[in-house]
Amino acid sequence: MDAAEEGRSLSQTAPLYTDTPLSLNTERTKEELLDRFAGDSNLPSKPSSSLDFLFKRRMMGIRGETHEATKRRRREYAQLEVPNSRIAHPAIRLSHRIYGGQFSSDGNLYCCYCQDGSVRLFDTSDICEWKFVRTERAQQLHWTITDCSLSPDGQSVAYTSIGPYVWLHPTRADDHRPQRTFFISESIHPALWSVRFSADGTKFVLGASDGYCFVHDIETDKTLYAFRGHMRDVNSVELLTGSQGQYDQNVFLTGADDCTICVWDMRTISATQRVRSNAAEKPSGALLGHSDGVTCVRAKGDDGRFVCSNGKDQTLRLWDVRAMWAAGHVPARARQPRHHSFDYRWETYPGDPVQEAREGKSKFAHGGRIDCSLRTFTGHHVLKTLIRCNFSPAESTGGRFLYTGSADGAVWVWDSLSGEVVSRSFHGNPTRSSHSARGRAMVG
Repeated sequence: MDAAEEGRSLSQTAPLYTDTPLSLNTERTKEELLDRFAGDSNLPSKPSSSLDFLFKRRMMGIRGETHEATKRRRREYAQLEVPNSRIAHPAIRLSHRIYGGQFSSDGNLYCCYCQDGSVRLFDTSDICEWKFVRTERAQQLHWTITDCSLSPDGQSVAYTSIGPYVWLHPTRADDHRPQRTFFISESIHPALWSVRFSADGTKFVLGASDGYCFVHDIETDKTLYAFRGHMRDVNSVELLTGSQGQYDQNVFLTGADDCTICVWDMRTISATQRVRSNAAEKPSGALLGHSDGVTCVRAKGDDGRFVCSNGKDQTLRLWDVRAMWAAGHVPARARQPRHHSFDYRWETYPGDPVQEAREGKSKFAHGGRIDCSLRTFTGHHVLKTLIRCNFSPAESTGGRFLYTGSADGAVWVWDSLSGEVVSRSFHGNPTRSSHSARGRAMVG
């Protein structure tokens, strides 16, 4: 990926959570899949006792209704709740740029990694008053930290740099376990760009330079899978979620600078290629539509089917993995960027994202690019750095909204059902990171 140079230059059918390998289903139309997405945006019905909620209930005219009618009206109201201020209010202020961050699964811990090469952890159990927990300074740092990930139990944090190492630290201030360092791959020395814990917290899933992907066992400190899954650098890895919001044990996604998002099932990776880092491997399927490198991939946290992604083609896209492209039939030109000489770090985008998205819908036989995304969202700027994106919290909005950072200093929020921009909150500086958990969303 170009980020290596960036570093040197400063810069419901059955859900996929199953015991059987992935299979393709291309019979659904995009309209049917969008209808399914709308139906899957269910919201919790737990009543609130806050004074604010009681006022809202009175304003909505909820008096003497049945429980089901009240629940339905509450869900309808909650789906409309998005940021109502154009100026973002800071939760924390740091003296160094924040490159990325993540909430723990229960929303009570937040970790972020910064330009100074440190990982900082905060207690967010009181969302109005964050408490500092600890700072971990990166060891053997190659320019900066490229990604970090919290373990499923929230007890450990892993981070990577532009090199072949993964570092593992405890998260609690009273936890004095020593730091662990993992060396990835003896045959090559990859630059690691993205890391995620497996669903059970026993493995690392890693995306690296030159299209390499790794799955590394934490207990034995051995690489279980090493293969070249893309033609260019892998910028983002993500675990697919199951129907109950749990991460899948076997299925993960990778987004890379070859314009593709690949869906991988570890149960289908051939045994002879599991430990050969120079081996090429075909994914279970591919999501095609971006016309430039993919900077971020995120899965909707409550269904195991829907995915969003940001691309250097200045678009955010919504996908359904059930409509993925057969991996063995991906044309070579689908992996080639539209603007080969474009450098997202320094230049403005040379094309028109809206027009190019329309052209992508034309027939492939007539020169158009393959596009199997459900919707395409434009307006934000994926420049200067690898801008992240995400779904809104499932607990409060049903994952209905999509939001992303932007090089113009704004956080863009779209309604995934209507495709309309519903909010823009300004930070003043480029916004790169976004993450949500347990009804909480954070950008930096």
